[in-house]
Amino acid sequence: MVSCCGNDCVPWDLSTLMISKKLKAKGEQLSKVQFFDEFTGAASGGTLETVFESLNAVQGGHKKNSGGFDPMGKQIG
Repeated sequence: MVSCCGNDCVPWDLSTLMISKKLKAKGEQLSKVQFFDEFTGAASGGTLETVFESLNAVQGGHKKNSGGFDPMGKQIG
């Protein structure tokens, strides 16, 4: 099960890799890893900014290219 994705999982992935390597160097094997974190469930500032920029692009008549929303806010087309 993937509980996190993107930047949210990097610390756990790297920690697991490092723990596994340390144990392997000692001749041991990693059998289980558990990490815990707290999530607020709120959108980040970057996510909110993307939403507002997307809405502004639609209201401003910006055209979308085949790649989707232009995060730099440039008018396409």
